[in-house]
Amino acid sequence: MPAGSKPVAIPCLGLVQAFYPAPMLEGEGWTRARPLEELVFLNRWGNTEVGR
Repeated sequence: MPAGSKPVAIPCLGLVQAFYPAPMLEGEGWTRARPLEELVFLNRWGNTEVGR
C-alpha cells in the first residue's frame, strides 16, 4: 500500500440474518462504489497489467 494509506475493513463474523440493500459505507456517505480496476492489482500496488 502507498505510504500514508490506511486499510479499512468491516468483517462479518458468523452468520448474518440479512444484508444491506447497498454497501454500508456508500449508504452512510463514507465513500462511493468504485470499479474493481481501481482497487485490484497484481503483485504490487498500482500494477494495472492485470488481465492482459
